[in-house]
Amino acid sequence: MLDKVTDNWLGATELHRIDGFALGERSTMSSRIDGLTGRQRAVMSLLADGLVNKQIAHELDISVATVKVHIARAVERMQAKNRIHAVAMFVRDETVRGANPAYPKRAA
Repeated sequence: MLDKVTDNWLGATELHRIDGFALGERSTMSSRIDGLTGRQRAVMSLLADGLVNKQIAHELDISVATVKVHIARAVERMQAKNRIHAVAMFVRDETVRGANPAYPKRAA
């Protein structure tokens, strides 16, 4: 009995969610990420690759303070809770764009 209830509940949930996103959530998230500047996108990409602020600063030839500002502004524009959440949103969006030909890839 519990299995039937669970299966029905999961089935109903899947109708409203696709690939872990609520319907419409992808486009909202993508539009937030599209609002990032090129430099903010570069910083987020390096964060997603696992680099720390000092490494990002060296890679982009900017100061650590500037890296922190780019991260803070990106988090704000993406309406993320923190930098970890912003990186997760960024990675998920890039993954969706890479795996789904319906979503155009951004210029680097």
